[in-house]
Amino acid sequence: MAESFPEYEVVNAGIGGSCFDDLYRYKEQLISGTVPDILVIYEGDNDIVHVEEDGNLRPVNDIHIRCLALLNWIQYTHPNLPVFLLSPKPSPSRWEHLARYKAVNSRLEELTQAYNYYFMDCWPWLTDNNGQVDSKLFVSDMLHLNAEGNGRLGHYISEAIRNSYLDKQTLDAFVDQWHLAAATADSAAYFGAFYNEHSIFQGTDGGEYWTAGEFLAWAAPYFRRESAWTFEAFERHWYRKGNTLWFNERLDSPHMGKCRGVGVVRATSDGLKIDHYSLSFEVPNEVVGELVPLATAERIEVLKYQQELDDFYTDSTTSPLTPEERAAFHGHEFFRYNPEMAVEANIEVLENEPWFNMATSSGVSREYRRYAKATFELRGQTLELFLYQSKRLMAMEEYQDHLFLPFMDKTTGVSTYGTGR
Repeated sequence: MAESFPEYEVVNAGIGGSCFDDLYRYKEQLISGTVPDILVIYEGDNDIVHVEEDGNLRPVNDIHIRCLALLNWIQYTHPNLPVFLLSPKPSPSRWEHLARYKAVNSRLEELTQAYNYYFMDCWPWLTDNNGQVDSKLFVSDMLHLNAEGNGRLGHYISEAIRNSYLDKQTLDAFVDQWHLAAATADSAAYFGAFYNEHSIFQGTDGGEYWTAGEFLAWAAPYFRRESAWTFEAFERHWYRKGNTLWFNERLDSPHMGKCRGVGVVRATSDGLKIDHYSLSFEVPNEVVGELVPLATAERIEVLKYQQELDDFYTDSTTSPLTPEERAAFHGHEFFRYNPEMAVEANIEVLENEPWFNMATSSGVSREYRRYAKATFELRGQTLELFLYQSKRLMAMEEYQDHLFLPFMDKTTGVSTYGTGR
């Protein structure tokens, strides 16, 4: 043990032939009495083959309950103690109990995750590529490990402990690479960094609360570009409990300015994974009063429509532009939102209006008729506009209830179409 853990003072508090209830019975002496900085538990091997008074093997659920009681006590009495639980090992002499070993190990792994402890699955360390236990690692009873087997077990346990204490540089590099994957539109790397498809990403918009799977679908058009989005951290702080880490960071973004991010990261056998990330803007207190009036529901709807229109033109799967035109397209030139121009109108539906040919911007005439007259007040004047119905669109289910509202103003022929908008 000293060879496997040279940087630690190892306290061997093991009990030969013990079960979980034995460890629970002597928990004060073995755990509280030794005051460990790190606790490694190996238990369950004997529970699996333990025969109860009724002659039956101890139920898997009873083993689960005994382990639960122990972990619950540790969490309550030693809340900051890192705990590593080693899975009951495979052995040739107990291979007939394979199904029970798998069931118990599955339960133990679930418990360690629930308590934010570490589960070390030793089966890959002691079996070959076919999943068969390596008998060369055992003494003659085919139950206990020999020097080579113990050396291998100690090596991997020490490696797991060292990997769990990742330094800040390694943790920062993981999150920086995640941000870089978005900046370079590497979808596989970006979404592969999430813990699973149910992990959460929360964006700055009130509606942006997605699972990783939903986020992937939403972000697909952005990752078809050269860069999805860009954030670069200039400050980050890490915190940890068990195999769960969390951090907060401050970010610079060319399109969003200064932002904040808060993330939850899990240390897994496959490396670090993001389980939750929340992004928000930094808003200086001095400008809050100016920003709040900009976030009205009506203005946001207009801005969303403008963004959707720009996205439609930049997305290669929907854009009518050629690749060269898309590369040169940097968004439409929209007028600033003006709430004064949002008016309530009285609508008079017109009857028996004739169809006529209306010239369109494409140069092709289309059949329209006047459908209704809208009367409204604007800047002290009573104004009228007509709404038109298209015969062609009436035959299309998606557009059959759409109306066309053209108008002219002082921008007509100057900064907008000469025939109006």
